[in-house]
This record gives sequence, C-alpha cells and structure tokens, in this order.
Amino acid sequence: MSRTDKVVKGISASYIFTIVRNVFHFFITPYFLSVLEPALWGLNSFLTELFGYTTLSESDRGILIESVLKDT
Repeated sequence: MSRTDKVVKGISASYIFTIVRNVFHFFITPYFLSVLEPALWGLNSFLTELFGYTTLSESDRGILIESVLKDT
C-alpha cells in the first residue's frame, strides 16, 4: 500500500468516525437531558472534554517519546 493510499484511508476513517460520533451524540443527547439533572449534565460534558484532552496529550507524549528514542 502506497503512502498516499494510507493517507486517504486515514482521512476517510477519521471522517467516518466523526460522522458516527456526531450521529450518536445527536440521538443520545435527548436521553441524557431527560435522565440527568442539569448539574450532572454539566459534569458529564466536563468529563467528556477532559478525557478528550487527556487522549490528545497522551498521543503527543507518544510522538515525543518515539522521536527521543529514534535519536538515541
């Protein structure tokens, strides 16, 4: 598989994941609003964003560790 094919495949997977995630949130949000109290809804949103940033920081750490190991 060529490098271009890998890039196209990665971009396509990213778009598909984003669409699936948005559709899921579109349907699950009314359920959460009916079940959770406003304070818990805020806590849920906060924790979701926090875990999202944690995932990003861990992927950056992986890239950093990989580049350091290549240099040694």
